[in-house]
Parts: sequence; structure tokens; C-alpha cells
Amino acid sequence: NLQLAGRSPTTRMESKGPKDDPFTIALDRSSAEAGVLGVVTADANGLCVGATGNMRFRAAAGHVFEVRKHFAKLAGDNDVSVQIETTTSNITIFRKDGFTFGVLSKNQSNTGKK
Repeated sequence: NLQLAGRSPTTRMESKGPKDDPFTIALDRSSAEAGVLGVVTADANGLCVGATGNMRFRAAAGHVFEVRKHFAKLAGDNDVSVQIETTTSNITIFRKDGFTFGVLSKNQSNTGKK
């Protein structure tokens, strides 16, 4: 369920070729993980190029891009992953194949009491 920024939530990107490009593969893998609520992808300029799941998260593409960029400057590594944890959710930010991905997921430590 890949959706493009600026289009209605029911519009899906259609591809005439096989869906084996790095962008589609990374997006599909990210959204297939258990507990994932949404995935947003930003291009090299921080613009949203795709989102799935929680569509409100799509608006955060620029912020996700900037957080990863600033953290990479501090860490001295462009391929670092950043994880932000709240009481209810986690956001994991990483770079793959020239795109910045933000994955919003449920905070697994608070989802069930033992």
C-alpha cells in the first residue's frame, strides 16, 4: 500500500515493471514487521516520496530526514540508525539506498503485562 505525497489516500502508485527496486523492497520489509503502524520515506531533499500505514506520519518526512541528518553529523557516520522511544511507540530512522526511512511501531515493552 504505497501512497504518494500530494495524492488522495486512495491513490496508489502503479508500477509497470517488477516491484524489485530498492525503494519498494525496503518499504515492504519495513511495513511487514510485527507492530509497525506506519512507514514514511524521504528523498535526498527531505520530501515525502512514499508512506504506508498511519498517514498522519507522512507529514513527518522532513522531520525524520533532518533528525537522521543531524545525528549522522554528530556520530560521523551517514548510515547510522536512530531510535526514538516514547511510552506508546518507537520511531526508527535509517538510510537505505539513498532514501531515509522512518518506521513508526508500537512500543513492545508496554503492549502486554506478564
